[in-house]
Amino acid sequence: MQNLFDTITSPITPLSVGGIGAIRISGEDSFKIAKKIFSKNFEAGQITHGWIVKDGVKIDEVILLPFKAPKSYTGEDVIEIQTHGSPIIIKEILNLILDNGARMADRGEFTKRAFLNHKIDLSQAEAIMDLVGAKSKTGAIISAKNLDGALSIETSKIKKDLAQILAKIIASLDFPEDVAEVPYEEIEKTLISSKEKIENIGGKTEVI
Repeated sequence: MQNLFDTITSPITPLSVGGIGAIRISGEDSFKIAKKIFSKNFEAGQITHGWIVKDGVKIDEVILLPFKAPKSYTGEDVIEIQTHGSPIIIKEILNLILDNGARMADRGEFTKRAFLNHKIDLSQAEAIMDLVGAKSKTGAIISAKNLDGALSIETSKIKKDLAQILAKIIASLDFPEDVAEVPYEEIEKTLISSKEKIENIGGKTEVI
């Protein structure tokens, strides 16, 4: 049975020929695993050049990017390894990481952990998926704005407006002698405005 917060790994670039490939390790054993397979000592927050080594044999010359929790994408200890973009090399390093105690990450698990560790909210998690899968420049721009928190800000404003009008209604019902009844026109205006804002948000996301 998988532990929700055990150490996971996965390539974060496509397994195809290219100049650079990248592998991410996330979880409490990330640094321990990296120290077993990397040729040099390293410290969190410092980019380090060196080699991935297996049984004394150099596998690939890489760049190591170590992030200490909570200052990482997932909010956990994270190691990112930039390799040469050979599928064979990437798979070899990945297997080495797995042999040293990590497991393969499920699809979207890095982002799931970022959400669970309060690094991003649900709208930002969805924005990442939309940004990766965007089919147009407009869609990509909207997703990038949502990733930056634009959608969260808009929905927070709507929630605030609705909460305020609800509080007024409840106060007028609970304390009718002290609090005046909320005019119907004010309630209607708030609901219509909120509805229009929600529809506007929906219209923006449909173009993605």
